[in-house]
Amino acid sequence: GGSIGGLATAAVLNSQGGWDVKVYEKSSGDLSKRGAGIFTTSPMLACLQKLGILPEGDDMGRVGVPLNERWLIDKEGEKLYTYAGISQISGSWSTVYSHCRACMNPENYHQGVEVESYTVSEEGVEVTFKDNTRRPERCDVLIGADGSSSKIRSLLIDEITRKFDPLTIENVLGRMEADRNLQDIFQAVDSIGTGVKNARGEESDGASSTTRTRENSRNRNFIELKEQLLKSLESSRRPSFANYVAYRFVLPEKSVAAINPHWFHKFCFWASRDEIFVLCYPMVGYEQNTQTGDRLWNTVCYVKPTKEQQRTIQDASSAALAVDNATLQSLRTTLEKFLPTELVELFLGDFSQKMCHPVSEFHMPLVTNCSRVVLIGDAATTHRPHPAVGTTKAIEDAIALGRCLKERETLPCPTAATLQPDMVRTDTISIAAGLLEYNNERVPKQRLAYDHGRTVGGCLFGDRSGGNVK
Repeated sequence: GGSIGGLATAAVLNSQGGWDVKVYEKSSGDLSKRGAGIFTTSPMLACLQKLGILPEGDDMGRVGVPLNERWLIDKEGEKLYTYAGISQISGSWSTVYSHCRACMNPENYHQGVEVESYTVSEEGVEVTFKDNTRRPERCDVLIGADGSSSKIRSLLIDEITRKFDPLTIENVLGRMEADRNLQDIFQAVDSIGTGVKNARGEESDGASSTTRTRENSRNRNFIELKEQLLKSLESSRRPSFANYVAYRFVLPEKSVAAINPHWFHKFCFWASRDEIFVLCYPMVGYEQNTQTGDRLWNTVCYVKPTKEQQRTIQDASSAALAVDNATLQSLRTTLEKFLPTELVELFLGDFSQKMCHPVSEFHMPLVTNCSRVVLIGDAATTHRPHPAVGTTKAIEDAIALGRCLKERETLPCPTAATLQPDMVRTDTISIAAGLLEYNNERVPKQRLAYDHGRTVGGCLFGDRSGGNVK
């Protein structure tokens, strides 16, 4: 994946030295024109500065719009409620992408390339591509940063499933004893983290009835853990539809100001529980312009899908939904109930520039095969957009992965007594340990963003299954 997550990871590993990083991107178009408004968080800025992507002390204020107030607005355009407890800078996705892209060696950035499959061995990973004229690529680590519809995630689920399917109550300990990778995967998904070690210790304690009982109990626990893991992984293969959609508009600021000039520098909301949630705020204009009147207004409108859209959404992919006349009229009817009429006309005036996406989500409980393949960013967990930390999460994943791999570079080689002879490779073990450490650090944090998105979504649309609604 050649978006922000992939580029940030390349920047991290290149800055550490010792890595030769190649980035492959499925799209052949100019990614800098994609994306819309994002919020630049303190962790994101710290990460970008640490990588040298952003100069020290630069808070992106020169390429962003400070937002200090949030207004909840009624149909007449008057504020109902004001909140000034959070100061943020509204930036643009394309700005962050362009900074990251500039740090990448063009010779190692390949577009229009789609992965077909990969094969893991002790020597590394061989990646094959759909374009048969392109030779397979060999690498030490394969990083899936290819978004919510990740091909690498699907292949990773297939790989783990093939490895775990043969495990039974009778053979699980024997297979784990012969395959260190199975031990690592079990430890990665075992909340206690000691089950593998204890189970192997129990196996060698003797043949007493007490020991056999403990063995059988632990065997059953491993099989239960296996079944839970495989079920959870399979549910993560495709994002789940959250039962509402998002229309996105990018509007010239002068058009918005003509309706109400008091909205400058404001983050505006219109909302009605279970029906609509609209947010509108200024962001960087074309050519990085931040002057009042020359900026753009990013607008997102969350509504329930029409019946036709519900029939269309099958796998809840991030692909844009077609907007026909009936859908447009349904949206207009909803908007006119809550928004100023002039703003509705502005939103719907030129729908050729509007996008509609299903809001979707998934969480991977395991983001690595604990050997040479790992997922980051939206490929690892896609949460609803409300936490506004998607870009930050991807960059933090990149930083953490680089640190975990670097910390394990000098890991001593295990003794032959603990592993099979063909498994004693210092680089293999250090990479596996680094990926396991990354998994254990980042999965809980990815889960936090996922849960928070569900909680906010539950508040907006009354979905009590979304989390703890307050």
